[in-house]
Amino acid sequence: MPPEIKHLLQTIERQLGWGEPGQWQSRDFDKLNQLILDKTGVSLSASTLKRVWGRVQYESAPSAVTLDALARFAGYEGFRAFAGAAPATALRRPVRWRRLVAALFIVLALGAVAAFAFRRHARPAGDFRFTSRTVVTRGVPNSVVFDYSAPSGDSVFIQQSWDPTRTEPVEPGTHQHTSIYYRPGFFRAKLRVDTFIMCEHNLLIGTDGWLGMVENEPVPMYLKPSEFLLDSLMRLPAPVYAQKVSARQGEPPKTRFFNVGNFDPVPVGRLSFSADVFNEYGEGPGICRFSKVYLITDDGNGAILFPFAMKGCVSDISVFCVDHGASGKNADLSGFGLDSVGWAHLVCRSDGREMSFWVNDRLAYRTPLPAARSNVVGVEFVFVGTGAVRKVRLANQDKTVLQAF
Repeated sequence: MPPEIKHLLQTIERQLGWGEPGQWQSRDFDKLNQLILDKTGVSLSASTLKRVWGRVQYESAPSAVTLDALARFAGYEGFRAFAGAAPATALRRPVRWRRLVAALFIVLALGAVAAFAFRRHARPAGDFRFTSRTVVTRGVPNSVVFDYSAPSGDSVFIQQSWDPTRTEPVEPGTHQHTSIYYRPGFFRAKLRVDTFIMCEHNLLIGTDGWLGMVENEPVPMYLKPSEFLLDSLMRLPAPVYAQKVSARQGEPPKTRFFNVGNFDPVPVGRLSFSADVFNEYGEGPGICRFSKVYLITDDGNGAILFPFAMKGCVSDISVFCVDHGASGKNADLSGFGLDSVGWAHLVCRSDGREMSFWVNDRLAYRTPLPAARSNVVGVEFVFVGTGAVRKVRLANQDKTVLQAF
């Protein structure tokens, strides 16, 4: 394994503090997948992570997408930035001069190959065009028509969002491709040639007011407004939830409530948000009552995540503000833990320098604002199992832009 990659893995291991990776269990790789997804927006499957850490035999080197996601999880802009910042002593190995000469020869040869590949793929921007339009103005499912042009002879793909698994090849010689989006949100669509991103643009899939769904792959179970919208709160009752997931095994499917693109964007540096939430499902694997509130931003690569759970389970939660955050594995997130089952009052607000998170009028966490300016364009409530929401308020400082229930 190249020393840069080995050093990156060791950096992540130290940050996690989970001990010797050779002793990690399958659930640890599942958890790492979730942590990376929460912090970077990239989903690296547990099987991919096992291959990277050598737990599964695999001859190929990790892809550029995988290395960039791991480096971002470690706190860097990407793998190149990590390799450039890695201390020389961490990468140096005692070798004899003959081995050093051989290694230098290999490096030069690989550099020549890489330079050739770069010259082949890094084409001028004028060679490419990439735009899109939604078929439906608001709502999901929603088909998006992508119009593109790319030089003939290249392998061209359209990546729907930050998630590299949501990538579809396009037919050679064509200039249109249509993809279905089953969830609302703010996405950064990408035109790829092999592993190189040549063009990208923002794409908002909005909702027509509030939208409810129960997680299911590949198509969610969409809720009728009468099933979850009440005058005083938003709630999917446990009996209705049980009917929809009666045949499921393992972790309870998540219930999600969305409102996207229906209010004026709120700058993160001027944000004020509050809501009362209640995870009403504590059966079996749902005993921790894991829940999240996402404030969806137009950053394209991140969001504001406000987690909460029963106090004994806070080791398995994460919090972040677009490009800053922490995991319960290596930070004290006990402030997001609930002492008892019932309603929790959540507040998230900015003072222009930091974002603070409050649970039941107690400060749970502070984090710096993101380096780049971004705006909140949507709200999503997520419950493992099912739950209820009331007294939702989103404001641009003192100006309310969304208020419900």
